[in-house]
Amino acid sequence: MYEDGLHDWKYEVTFAENGKIITTHPNEITPDNDVWTQHNRNIEFSFNNEYSIYKGKRIDLYRTEGKAINSIGIK
Repeated sequence: MYEDGLHDWKYEVTFAENGKIITTHPNEITPDNDVWTQHNRNIEFSFNNEYSIYKGKRIDLYRTEGKAINSIGIK
């Protein structure tokens, strides 16, 4: 579950095989190009042609903590 304090949104993000993401994000318009990568505990994923980019660390199998920024600079 991802929580967005700016919009008071909550949605699911699933890190699927082959670097693909499945999400219930309310503004998802390009699901075919949502991707994720992981190096050690560092994880990065993006939505909607990299409009939003999320960077963080995997805490455990079900929890990642980090920051997000969109292409116009809103965090």
